[in-house]
Amino acid sequence: MLYLDDLLTELNKRKEELMLADNTAYEELENFKKRLADAGSVNGSILPEHAGARPVEDGNLIRPFEAYWETREDALSWVDSVISNLSTGAVDGSQIYPQHSTGPAISYVQALYIINHHASSDVDERVEEKTFVRLLTPSDFEDARVYAYSKEFVDAVRFVEECACMGEVLQKGAFGLFDGSLIVSHANALNANIRARYLHAVTTLLSIAESSPGVLAAYIDAPHSRDVVRMMSCAFEELSARWLTDALLLRDSMMGWGDRTKVFVCDRDDRRYGEEGRETTLESYGEWKDKIAFFYIRLNKSGVSRVEFPLEVYEQGLTEKLADVIRAESLIRGDYPDILWRAHSRVIIHMKERKLFNECVGSIKGETNIDWGAKDFYKQYEASP
Repeated sequence: MLYLDDLLTELNKRKEELMLADNTAYEELENFKKRLADAGSVNGSILPEHAGARPVEDGNLIRPFEAYWETREDALSWVDSVISNLSTGAVDGSQIYPQHSTGPAISYVQALYIINHHASSDVDERVEEKTFVRLLTPSDFEDARVYAYSKEFVDAVRFVEECACMGEVLQKGAFGLFDGSLIVSHANALNANIRARYLHAVTTLLSIAESSPGVLAAYIDAPHSRDVVRMMSCAFEELSARWLTDALLLRDSMMGWGDRTKVFVCDRDDRRYGEEGRETTLESYGEWKDKIAFFYIRLNKSGVSRVEFPLEVYEQGLTEKLADVIRAESLIRGDYPDILWRAHSRVIIHMKERKLFNECVGSIKGETNIDWGAKDFYKQYEASP
């Protein structure tokens, strides 16, 4: 239960602190908004090291989306013009963490890719799907030299499997949307063995993207990055920010549906205090350390999304094509890329299925007696309360 009286007491004790943080965030936003129009003129070559973002595309910060439709049918006709005879793919994953109550650490990871080979008509549309699964036993945790019930290790295995999925999508020539970031900043705070898995997986994926016929992009629906804010702080000496994020700043930038920002290369310093002697995450990427580009795009009322991709995509003149593919996929479902939603809905593990997993593990260990096939097993699961 929630101890409401105690919570209200704590809130009242720290009321001034909370109000100050709120007022500070508002002041930061207002100050940055005054210089937002000037952000398009920032010269990336004179910015200091670790400036957050470096512009590589000329012109204004905001790139308007020029298309206009009077009806839903008009919009869908535009969608057809963008993705007909094109393949779009997406990757997502899910996991079941090890439970102390079930004895030795046993965990499960699954990842999936789905490719929609759009044809000139819905009748000819062909959807391709493939799953990757990993069962993690105590020996896997031991070999990785991590805590026997480490959620961080399970997350890393999921990321590795998702990168492998995306590699296959790219080799099939699709526009592939990766659910998450290509810049694994959170890994900098993890166990060295786990961090190494993230770095190897993402740099391998970038290598595959470089040599494959597909186009790689990562989609972050609700980003918390501060790269553009950091760039503006470096470029305009009167600006500084403690709480402001790029998404919050751009949410109030008058971006309309489909508008995007110019392209930047990420130059983020994600080291924690006291770690100045370590490499940043991007500095650990080797030849790709300064080759992860991004833009922000508005596809819903709540705010902007972030799209990351290899700089080569921009250099090959494919930026606007990529933006159009993401716009078109979002129009299909409304506000969110359809292909990403398909992958998520197919791979998510529901609560009742987690119970089913424990029963499957128990049957192998002899704790329960299950002697029917998978189809009958699911019938029993569906019928259960």
